[in-house]
Amino acid sequence: MLISLFVMVFLGMDLMLVLIFSSAVVLASSNLLYGSGIPWEVITQHMYSGIDTFTFTAIPLFVLAGELMSKGGITDRLINLSHSVVGHLRGSLGHTSVLLNMLMAGVSGSAVADATATGSIMIPAMKKDGYPPEKSAAIIAGSATIGPVIPPGITFIVLGGVAEISVGALFLSGIIPGILLGLAMMVHISMYAKKHDFPTHKRESFKNILRSFKAAILPLILPVIILGSIILGIASPTESAALGVLYALILCLFVYKSLNLKKIFEAFLDSILSSGLIMLIVGAGSAFGWIATYNNIDNLFKSIILDVSTSPIIVMFIIVFLLLILGTVIEVNPIILLVTPIIYPILPELGIDPIHFGSIMVITLTTALITPPVGINLFITSAIAEVPILSVAKAVIPFWVIIMGVVSLMIIFPQIALFIPNLFN
Repeated sequence: MLISLFVMVFLGMDLMLVLIFSSAVVLASSNLLYGSGIPWEVITQHMYSGIDTFTFTAIPLFVLAGELMSKGGITDRLINLSHSVVGHLRGSLGHTSVLLNMLMAGVSGSAVADATATGSIMIPAMKKDGYPPEKSAAIIAGSATIGPVIPPGITFIVLGGVAEISVGALFLSGIIPGILLGLAMMVHISMYAKKHDFPTHKRESFKNILRSFKAAILPLILPVIILGSIILGIASPTESAALGVLYALILCLFVYKSLNLKKIFEAFLDSILSSGLIMLIVGAGSAFGWIATYNNIDNLFKSIILDVSTSPIIVMFIIVFLLLILGTVIEVNPIILLVTPIIYPILPELGIDPIHFGSIMVITLTTALITPPVGINLFITSAIAEVPILSVAKAVIPFWVIIMGVVSLMIIFPQIALFIPNLFN
């Protein structure tokens, strides 16, 4: 099963087809070699049942809310706010890019969407300000990985649906780690800017900062509406996503008047394509996960891990290492679909909190976005910066190290992820 999976990934086959074909190969082998007699229909049945959950209906709605905000020109308002707050620091546009992606995370929940939206504006600006093209691309690729971490993140929805744990608690678990990631990235940029003697800029007056904040306050209310409605028990994640879509429409259509019918149509079309792709992969991953579980891969994995150690900290470091390896060849959501049914049954025996580990898992897997050869953020930003992808991959290494540093802290100090969720228990 794993051999067929990796061979087809390296051959460049579409991931959804890889998952389906690997499942079919193992199913055929089981029937031929062991006479299992498993009908072929189980693949399509589990593809359907894998996405036939109310939680997953939140995904297209969150994607749509982000698309409406993006088409409505919200990015410019967030850029002005970010620059007014951190623009006076040495290497100002790098800091602005990080803060912008932290703010965009609360609007879109997608690293790919954030890298595209912020990169198209900030990479040319950073190049003009003296940043090397590959470093400009690396800053956007690295900081956009915060997108799935600060709520609402689509990856948390996928994990919550597969593992059958609270999406709201997962959202809350990403707040402190997301802020730590952003601050650590800004520290790196400060050191880089000082080393290369970047100029400092005049600090904005409090009046200008307040003006920028007022212009951006309404978009920033979106994550408050989504999180608040979930935490207060007013709405489920799906219902809160619908509220987000309604709020984005009202804001961009009637308040800012920045949307027209053409842009709304484009937002719906892009959302259909993006969420359709996600759901196809989710369905294929569900079928793959069922085949793996049927063949006792979960028990095999469990015995191997527990033979090495029964220490929760050591086990989590081992699993993180395995996730990093998978992230070099497979995208984030498919990894969650593949490994969650295998890993999560082990957690109760080790006393590992599922929310704590879920947060670690999602943040670890954001490295897949900046790790060749899959790293989609590298492809997006290198294309915008017009530089080779390998040069961007080299420049993004400090951001990869930062992500793993935060993950290590989370493993050793669980309260980094659990402090806020525990407040609302």
